[in-house]
Amino acid sequence: MNTKSIKDDLLILNSAEKKVSEIQEFISQAKKLIAENKYIDIEETKNRCLKEAALLPIIGNYTPSFSSLEANSNNLTLNLNQQLDAVQSILEEYSSRIYTKRMEITPSLLLDILEEIEDLLARLQDIYLGKNLPSSQKVEDSSLPKLKEKVSDIEICFGKGISQPQRWTDLNRHLAFGEIHDLDDIVYHDWPSVRQGILRSFFRLRDIASLDGESISELRSLVKHVANRSRFSWKELSSEEFERLIFQVISSPDITYENAEFLMRTNAPDCGRDISVWRVYQDSFSGSIRHRVIIQCKHWPDRSLSVRDISYLKDQLQLWEPPRVDVLIIATTGCFSADTVRFMEKHNQSPSALRIEYWPIEKIRKIVDSRPYLLEKFKV
Repeated sequence: MNTKSIKDDLLILNSAEKKVSEIQEFISQAKKLIAENKYIDIEETKNRCLKEAALLPIIGNYTPSFSSLEANSNNLTLNLNQQLDAVQSILEEYSSRIYTKRMEITPSLLLDILEEIEDLLARLQDIYLGKNLPSSQKVEDSSLPKLKEKVSDIEICFGKGISQPQRWTDLNRHLAFGEIHDLDDIVYHDWPSVRQGILRSFFRLRDIASLDGESISELRSLVKHVANRSRFSWKELSSEEFERLIFQVISSPDITYENAEFLMRTNAPDCGRDISVWRVYQDSFSGSIRHRVIIQCKHWPDRSLSVRDISYLKDQLQLWEPPRVDVLIIATTGCFSADTVRFMEKHNQSPSALRIEYWPIEKIRKIVDSRPYLLEKFKV
């Protein structure tokens, strides 16, 4: 894939994220009206969501389907609220696929940009720094506008889920002023910090500080090694390793889950283990609210979960009650068929107290990518 093609794809991803944010904001406003018992035009709200959703581009052969909104709501506001919850869940899945696609196509482009920027900075440093020139003198060299262009190219790579690195604003401010003292800050402070942030966010490299002196060619080799290692690692995981990986994720200190434990299911057809955990919410009026969650892990990288699979997993919850199970999470290295997603959405719109959540591989990968210690521990 050439540079222009990657940039075009990134612009599409950025546009998709912007559209998702607009739909999410519209849903939030609609749900606020519902919560405040104010008038809301149900059909107009549904049609607006469907119209906006139709503008979302296909990401990795995936197009979000909001077919549940097309069903007859009987003009019940409560049903609309449930349908909007389902739309939000689908948008989360869509956003996860955007993130996965971004992380797939961006590294090769970034390596080219990093290499060009460091060549430009080396040239400017050689001409202007250490020459006893006035610090307020303007940098008059064709490399400066090229440097600004390459930094702008980096900005295209950032998405909603990827924070700009430290000193990013400083880098752009110094580029805009373009005096020798600004170049000094760029070379010795701004760029080293931005470079570290990019490596940390996009390349899944373990010890960023130790890579400051690495050349781009050396980084290319290292990144290629990491990419090759992780390309097949999800399939190489055993079912038990996948279960332990999910257990480690919910046991992370930055996750609001408590008291995670494995539940042995000796009578399970796949000899798998469920995970029991308490999800904790903080409410300013009620204090801590705890929901009991059962996570069922399915290491099925080559198949999708069917409606029958979900029905069976839901029925198994009686093995672990009491206390009541509030949330069933199904985590898989595979995917969920469209019929299965619709089945779960329909269930979540029913009077049942149980909520079903689904974690496909894209969502799990995004969570794991943000925790480098898991990448090293499980080699994923």
